[in-house]
Amino acid sequence: MPAGWDHDKVILALVKRGEETASLKNVNIWVKLYPQQHQCATIYTKSSPFSEGKGWEVYVKPESKSFDGSKIKLNDKCLKKYADASKGWVKYTVTDWDKFADMLGLSFGDDTGDDE
Repeated sequence: MPAGWDHDKVILALVKRGEETASLKNVNIWVKLYPQQHQCATIYTKSSPFSEGKGWEVYVKPESKSFDGSKIKLNDKCLKKYADASKGWVKYTVTDWDKFADMLGLSFGDDTGDDE
């Protein structure tokens, strides 16, 4: 049985699923949580100076036309509102990575037995 979800595993699963990422030339690396017209729901890597050590991971703009409340439920207990940012952006801390991954429809995929 695989270990539970964490920040890194969620990001890797989103990338594997084909979600858009920031250019690796950028200092701040993010991955979109689902397909969207504009960047309005993202998760930042731990090494991104934008979020590093600040206590939040998820950055959303619920007022955006391309924000999809069926893909990410901001009132779910797996998310805790950290702070409002400017221009409608809101920061969230993930409080339960397993539930967050489930909300996003992520799975570990086929078990290769590598961890046995």
